[in-house]
Amino acid sequence: MLGNADVEARRLDSTSASLLDELASDYANSSSTFFDSTTSGLFDFINRYLHYVMFGIDPADAVSHATLVEFFSGEAPIGHYFWPHGYFLGQHDVIDKVAALYMASPAFSDFVANDPAYFSMTSRELAALAASIMRIAGVQGFYQTSKIVLGSFKLPLYPGAAERFDQRTVWDVLDLSDTQQLQQYIMECTRLDAPVSVAHHVAPAEFTVNIDGSSYTYPRGTKIAIPIGLGNTDKKFWGDSAYSFNSSRPELMSNIMSFNSRGDSHAGRECPAKVLVMQTLTAMLQRLGAVRRASGRL
Repeated sequence: MLGNADVEARRLDSTSASLLDELASDYANSSSTFFDSTTSGLFDFINRYLHYVMFGIDPADAVSHATLVEFFSGEAPIGHYFWPHGYFLGQHDVIDKVAALYMASPAFSDFVANDPAYFSMTSRELAALAASIMRIAGVQGFYQTSKIVLGSFKLPLYPGAAERFDQRTVWDVLDLSDTQQLQQYIMECTRLDAPVSVAHHVAPAEFTVNIDGSSYTYPRGTKIAIPIGLGNTDKKFWGDSAYSFNSSRPELMSNIMSFNSRGDSHAGRECPAKVLVMQTLTAMLQRLGAVRRASGRL
Protein backbone atom coordinates (compact mmCIF):
# COMPACT_ATOMS: atom_id res chain seq x y z
CA MET A 1 0.00 0.00 0.00
CA LEU A 2 2.93 2.36 0.61
CA GLY A 3 5.21 1.01 -2.07
CA ASN A 4 3.11 1.57 -5.18
CA ALA A 5 3.69 4.44 -7.61
CA ASP A 6 0.27 6.00 -6.94
CA VAL A 7 1.33 6.98 -3.41
CA GLU A 8 4.30 8.98 -4.65
CA ALA A 9 2.22 10.51 -7.44
CA ARG A 10 -0.44 11.68 -4.98
CA ARG A 11 2.20 13.03 -2.61
CA LEU A 12 3.49 15.30 -5.34
CA ASP A 13 0.22 16.33 -7.00
CA SER A 14 -1.81 19.53 -6.76
CA THR A 15 -4.21 18.13 -4.13
CA SER A 16 -1.38 17.50 -1.67
CA ALA A 17 0.05 20.92 -2.47
CA SER A 18 -3.34 22.49 -1.69
CA LEU A 19 -3.50 20.67 1.64
CA LEU A 20 -0.06 22.05 2.53
CA ASP A 21 -1.25 25.53 1.51
CA GLU A 22 -4.23 25.16 3.87
CA LEU A 23 -1.90 24.03 6.64
CA ALA A 24 0.32 27.09 6.19
CA SER A 25 -2.73 29.36 6.17
CA ASP A 26 -4.05 27.77 9.38
CA TYR A 27 -0.63 28.19 11.00
CA ALA A 28 -0.56 31.85 10.07
CA ASN A 29 -4.12 32.62 11.17
CA SER A 30 -5.04 30.28 14.03
CA SER A 31 -2.02 29.89 16.27
CA SER A 32 -4.13 29.26 19.41
CA THR A 33 -5.98 26.26 17.96
CA PHE A 34 -3.47 25.00 15.37
CA PHE A 35 -2.21 22.05 17.41
CA ASP A 36 -5.47 21.04 19.13
CA SER A 37 -8.41 21.51 16.77
CA THR A 38 -9.89 18.55 14.88
CA THR A 39 -11.52 20.75 12.22
CA SER A 40 -8.48 22.76 11.13
CA GLY A 41 -4.75 22.97 11.69
CA LEU A 42 -2.32 20.11 12.22
CA PHE A 43 -4.62 17.16 13.01
CA ASP A 44 -7.03 18.03 10.20
CA PHE A 45 -4.14 18.21 7.73
CA ILE A 46 -2.57 14.90 8.81
CA ASN A 47 -5.87 13.02 8.81
CA ARG A 48 -6.88 14.21 5.35
CA TYR A 49 -3.36 14.15 3.87
CA LEU A 50 -2.43 10.61 4.95
CA HIS A 51 -5.77 9.19 3.84
CA TYR A 52 -5.45 10.92 0.49
CA VAL A 53 -1.82 10.02 -0.20
CA MET A 54 -2.00 6.44 1.09
CA PHE A 55 -5.55 5.45 0.11
CA GLY A 56 -6.66 8.03 -2.46
CA ILE A 57 -9.65 9.11 -0.32
CA ASP A 58 -10.87 12.53 -1.46
CA PRO A 59 -9.93 15.07 1.26
CA ALA A 60 -12.88 17.25 0.19
CA ASP A 61 -15.45 14.48 0.79
CA ALA A 62 -17.20 15.74 3.91
CA VAL A 63 -18.97 12.44 4.67
CA SER A 64 -15.78 10.39 4.51
CA HIS A 65 -13.89 13.00 6.47
CA ALA A 66 -16.49 13.00 9.26
CA THR A 67 -16.03 9.23 9.65
CA LEU A 68 -12.26 9.57 9.75
CA VAL A 69 -12.42 12.34 12.35
CA GLU A 70 -14.73 10.20 14.49
CA PHE A 71 -12.24 7.33 14.52
CA PHE A 72 -8.90 9.13 14.50
CA SER A 73 -9.49 11.92 17.01
CA GLY A 74 -9.68 11.60 20.77
CA GLU A 75 -8.64 8.74 23.04
CA ALA A 76 -11.71 6.47 23.06
CA PRO A 77 -11.20 4.87 19.61
CA ILE A 78 -7.59 3.90 20.30
CA GLY A 79 -8.76 2.33 23.57
CA HIS A 80 -10.46 -0.36 21.46
CA TYR A 81 -7.03 -1.94 20.95
CA PHE A 82 -6.22 -2.34 24.65
CA TRP A 83 -7.04 -5.97 25.43
CA PRO A 84 -9.33 -6.93 27.09
CA HIS A 85 -10.83 -3.58 28.12
CA GLY A 86 -11.35 -2.46 24.53
CA TYR A 87 -14.17 -4.95 24.08
CA PHE A 88 -16.35 -2.75 26.25
CA LEU A 89 -15.75 0.57 24.47
CA GLY A 90 -18.20 0.01 21.61
CA GLN A 91 -16.01 1.10 18.68
CA HIS A 92 -17.04 -1.67 16.27
CA ASP A 93 -19.50 0.44 14.26
CA VAL A 94 -17.00 3.21 13.46
CA ILE A 95 -14.30 0.63 12.64
CA ASP A 96 -16.75 -0.95 10.19
CA LYS A 97 -17.33 2.46 8.59
CA VAL A 98 -13.59 3.14 8.25
CA ALA A 99 -13.01 -0.35 6.83
CA ALA A 100 -15.75 0.29 4.25
CA LEU A 101 -14.02 3.55 3.24
CA TYR A 102 -10.74 1.72 2.80
CA MET A 103 -12.28 -1.11 0.77
CA ALA A 104 -13.89 1.41 -1.57
CA SER A 105 -10.67 3.45 -1.96
CA PRO A 106 -8.31 3.42 -4.97
CA ALA A 107 -5.65 1.74 -2.82
CA PHE A 108 -7.79 -1.42 -2.69
CA SER A 109 -8.77 -1.43 -6.37
CA ASP A 110 -6.14 -3.99 -7.37
CA PHE A 111 -6.27 -6.10 -4.22
CA VAL A 112 -6.94 -9.78 -4.90
CA ALA A 113 -8.79 -11.36 -2.00
CA ASN A 114 -7.98 -14.87 -0.75
CA ASP A 115 -4.53 -14.83 -2.39
CA PRO A 116 -2.31 -17.45 -0.66
CA ALA A 117 0.66 -15.08 -1.12
CA TYR A 118 -1.08 -12.73 1.34
CA PHE A 119 -2.26 -15.40 3.79
CA SER A 120 -5.62 -15.65 1.98
CA MET A 121 -6.80 -12.36 3.47
CA THR A 122 -10.18 -10.97 2.57
CA SER A 123 -10.64 -7.30 1.72
CA ARG A 124 -12.42 -6.81 5.05
CA GLU A 125 -9.53 -8.36 6.97
CA LEU A 126 -6.99 -6.15 5.23
CA ALA A 127 -9.13 -3.05 5.76
CA ALA A 128 -9.57 -3.78 9.48
CA LEU A 129 -5.83 -4.38 9.83
CA ALA A 130 -5.10 -1.12 7.98
CA ALA A 131 -7.52 0.71 10.27
CA SER A 132 -5.73 -0.55 13.38
CA ILE A 133 -2.30 0.35 12.00
CA MET A 134 -3.46 3.81 10.98
CA ARG A 135 -5.16 4.45 14.34
CA ILE A 136 -2.34 3.15 16.57
CA ALA A 137 0.69 4.24 14.55
CA GLY A 138 -0.24 6.09 11.35
CA VAL A 139 -2.24 9.19 12.16
CA GLN A 140 -1.38 9.00 15.86
CA GLY A 141 2.37 8.61 15.29
CA PHE A 142 2.61 11.25 12.59
CA TYR A 143 0.58 13.70 14.68
CA GLN A 144 2.80 13.18 17.72
CA THR A 145 6.01 13.45 15.69
CA SER A 146 4.79 16.62 13.98
CA LYS A 147 3.95 18.24 17.32
CA ILE A 148 7.46 17.50 18.56
CA VAL A 149 9.18 18.78 15.42
CA LEU A 150 6.98 21.90 15.09
CA GLY A 151 7.46 22.83 18.73
CA SER A 152 3.96 22.36 20.10
CA PHE A 153 5.80 21.76 23.38
CA LYS A 154 9.43 22.03 24.41
CA LEU A 155 11.67 18.98 24.66
CA PRO A 156 11.77 17.00 27.95
CA LEU A 157 13.71 18.39 30.89
CA TYR A 158 16.88 16.28 31.01
CA PRO A 159 19.17 15.93 34.06
CA GLY A 160 21.49 18.90 34.43
CA ALA A 161 19.36 21.26 32.35
CA ALA A 162 17.95 24.40 33.93
CA GLU A 163 14.89 24.40 31.66
CA ARG A 164 13.31 22.54 28.77
CA PHE A 165 14.89 23.27 25.39
CA ASP A 166 12.81 25.08 22.78
CA GLN A 167 13.59 23.31 19.49
CA ARG A 168 12.05 26.15 17.50
CA THR A 169 15.12 28.26 18.26
CA VAL A 170 17.05 25.88 16.00
CA TRP A 171 14.32 25.61 13.34
CA ASP A 172 14.25 29.40 13.06
CA VAL A 173 17.89 29.62 11.95
CA LEU A 174 18.01 26.63 9.61
CA ASP A 175 18.40 27.02 5.85
CA LEU A 176 14.87 26.08 4.76
CA SER A 177 16.11 25.11 1.31
CA ASP A 178 18.59 22.58 2.73
CA THR A 179 16.73 19.25 2.91
CA GLN A 180 19.60 17.47 4.68
CA GLN A 181 19.77 20.14 7.37
CA LEU A 182 16.01 19.97 7.95
CA GLN A 183 15.98 16.18 8.16
CA GLN A 184 18.83 16.19 10.67
CA TYR A 185 16.77 18.63 12.73
CA ILE A 186 13.78 16.25 12.55
CA MET A 187 15.92 13.34 13.70
CA GLU A 188 17.46 15.25 16.60
CA CYS A 189 14.00 16.30 17.78
CA THR A 190 12.85 12.68 17.77
CA ARG A 191 16.09 11.52 19.38
CA LEU A 192 15.43 13.70 22.42
CA ASP A 193 11.66 13.10 22.45
CA ALA A 194 10.99 9.75 20.77
CA PRO A 195 7.36 9.54 19.54
CA VAL A 196 7.41 5.82 20.44
CA SER A 197 9.51 5.32 23.57
CA VAL A 198 9.51 1.50 23.70
CA ALA A 199 9.24 -1.30 21.13
CA HIS A 200 9.57 -5.02 21.86
CA HIS A 201 11.22 -8.24 20.74
CA VAL A 202 9.97 -11.78 21.42
CA ALA A 203 12.80 -14.17 22.31
CA PRO A 204 13.01 -17.01 19.73
CA ALA A 205 14.85 -19.25 22.21
CA GLU A 206 15.74 -19.54 25.88
CA PHE A 207 18.41 -17.03 26.90
CA THR A 208 20.51 -16.05 29.90
CA VAL A 209 21.57 -12.52 30.85
CA ASN A 210 23.68 -10.99 33.61
CA ILE A 211 21.86 -8.27 35.55
CA ASP A 212 23.67 -6.46 38.34
CA GLY A 213 26.06 -9.36 38.92
CA SER A 214 23.49 -12.17 38.84
CA SER A 215 22.49 -14.52 36.00
CA TYR A 216 18.86 -14.90 35.01
CA THR A 217 17.45 -17.36 32.48
CA TYR A 218 14.27 -16.62 30.54
CA PRO A 219 12.22 -18.99 28.36
CA ARG A 220 11.50 -18.82 24.66
CA GLY A 221 8.66 -16.38 23.98
CA THR A 222 9.72 -13.87 26.63
CA LYS A 223 8.81 -10.31 25.61
CA ILE A 224 11.86 -8.04 25.80
CA ALA A 225 11.39 -4.28 25.86
CA ILE A 226 13.53 -2.22 23.47
CA PRO A 227 13.79 1.17 25.18
CA ILE A 228 14.04 3.47 22.17
CA GLY A 229 13.86 6.59 24.30
CA LEU A 230 16.75 5.43 26.49
CA GLY A 231 18.84 4.16 23.58
CA ASN A 232 18.54 7.53 21.87
CA THR A 233 20.04 9.27 24.92
CA ASP A 234 22.55 6.70 26.19
CA LYS A 235 25.70 8.57 27.19
CA LYS A 236 27.81 5.44 26.67
CA PHE A 237 27.08 5.79 22.96
CA TRP A 238 26.20 9.46 22.39
CA GLY A 239 28.77 10.88 24.81
CA ASP A 240 28.44 13.64 27.35
CA SER A 241 26.35 15.72 24.93
CA ALA A 242 23.60 13.05 24.83
CA TYR A 243 21.10 15.32 26.57
CA SER A 244 21.92 18.38 24.46
CA PHE A 245 20.32 19.39 21.16
CA ASN A 246 22.81 19.14 18.30
CA SER A 247 21.36 18.34 14.89
CA SER A 248 24.86 18.45 13.39
CA ARG A 249 26.20 15.52 15.44
CA PRO A 250 28.00 13.32 12.88
CA GLU A 251 26.62 9.95 14.06
CA LEU A 252 22.99 11.08 14.19
CA MET A 253 21.45 9.86 10.91
CA SER A 254 23.12 6.45 10.98
CA ASN A 255 22.25 5.62 14.59
CA ILE A 256 18.89 7.21 15.40
CA MET A 257 16.42 4.61 16.73
CA SER A 258 13.17 6.58 16.57
CA PHE A 259 11.69 4.72 13.58
CA ASN A 260 12.22 1.33 15.25
CA SER A 261 15.48 0.88 13.39
CA ARG A 262 19.10 1.98 13.73
CA GLY A 263 19.67 4.45 10.94
CA ASP A 264 18.94 2.44 7.80
CA SER A 265 19.60 -0.89 9.52
CA HIS A 266 16.52 -2.86 10.54
CA ALA A 267 15.17 -6.39 10.77
CA GLY A 268 12.13 -5.81 8.60
CA ARG A 269 10.35 -3.95 11.41
CA GLU A 270 11.16 -0.35 10.55
CA CYS A 271 8.21 2.05 10.36
CA PRO A 272 6.91 1.47 6.80
CA ALA A 273 5.96 5.14 6.47
CA LYS A 274 9.41 6.49 7.44
CA VAL A 275 10.17 7.89 3.99
CA LEU A 276 6.72 9.46 3.60
CA VAL A 277 6.88 10.99 7.08
CA MET A 278 10.35 12.45 6.52
CA GLN A 279 9.39 13.89 3.13
CA THR A 280 6.20 15.44 4.46
CA LEU A 281 7.75 16.81 7.66
CA THR A 282 10.48 18.42 5.56
CA ALA A 283 7.85 20.14 3.41
CA MET A 284 5.96 21.23 6.54
CA LEU A 285 9.09 22.74 8.08
CA GLN A 286 9.75 24.65 4.88
CA ARG A 287 6.19 25.99 4.51
CA LEU A 288 5.58 26.81 8.16
CA GLY A 289 9.13 28.05 8.67
CA ALA A 290 8.55 30.61 5.93
CA VAL A 291 5.35 31.68 7.70
CA ARG A 292 7.20 32.11 10.99
CA ARG A 293 9.84 34.29 9.39
CA ALA A 294 7.41 36.37 7.36
CA SER A 295 5.10 36.99 10.30
CA GLY A 296 7.76 37.67 12.91
CA ARG A 297 6.82 34.68 15.07
CA LEU A 298 10.44 33.89 15.92
